[in-house]
Amino acid sequence: MSTAPTIRSSNSSMNRLTYVAAVDEAGFYAYHIAEHHATPLTMVPVPGVYLGAVARATKRIRLGPLVYLLPLYSPLRLIEEIAMLDHLSHGRLDVGVGRGVSPFELNYHKVDPETSRAVFVDAFDCVLAGLTHERADAQGPHFSYSNVPMELKPLQTP
Repeated sequence: MSTAPTIRSSNSSMNRLTYVAAVDEAGFYAYHIAEHHATPLTMVPVPGVYLGAVARATKRIRLGPLVYLLPLYSPLRLIEEIAMLDHLSHGRLDVGVGRGVSPFELNYHKVDPETSRAVFVDAFDCVLAGLTHERADAQGPHFSYSNVPMELKPLQTP
């Protein structure tokens, strides 16, 4: 018996986009997606890519990752992604953040679950500073930035 992963239909993403467009038309308030890795819990391990497509396929529904797993991201890159998605969605982005609760998923990315809380706090401080200031300055144990220009700002005020 093979233990190879099941190959999913290539149009499953298109089916999800059709679904979200329909719930948008039906007047649903928000559509939030979970970020998981190496598990069948979700097939959206990169929320920003998928939500960029969802933003184009919808008009009113609020969109958001529930949650970005901060220990897996470069804070500067995530600041830029959040700002870009906020513009692509015309200010409909809701941002959720977390540290990740599955030690299996964190371990696949070489993140120690025992230190993920401290990495999360440090990354959160960086992301918040970058989204709310003209320049990112953060000096923490895991991430350190000095005078980085924040050229792309979110459409909404965080």
